[in-house]
Amino acid sequence: MTMQVKGGLRVHRVPTWEEGCLWIKNLWNWHSRDDHKSHKVIYGKAVHADSALLTKPSLVRRVAKELPGVGLVRSAEVAKKFSSVEQMINAGVKEWSSVPTLGKGTAAKIFQAIHGGSGANGSIRH
Repeated sequence: MTMQVKGGLRVHRVPTWEEGCLWIKNLWNWHSRDDHKSHKVIYGKAVHADSALLTKPSLVRRVAKELPGVGLVRSAEVAKKFSSVEQMINAGVKEWSSVPTLGKGTAAKIFQAIHGGSGANGSIRH
């Protein structure tokens, strides 16, 4: 994977600083045009924040993505719901199913994966 494919970042090498300044000036002029069609892509809803994670994901998100049926995309919703791994562990099926992208079946699978198939009293708590 290249930086251009993964994050939309394109790197140009120029032989002199004058040519580098010319590149920057031309890019700025191109980008600052009001009628440019890419403004919708750059500033609109078409850009997906998770297309390239340029910052390290939180511990909650890294743990959540390893749970069954979650993955990297759904882990963002899990991180919005739970602020710590402890909250994730203590959550019941009801709390897991309240995560917007998770259904009751996935929530039950997650709960069973965390608790080894049983709750604190030997049964799945809802």
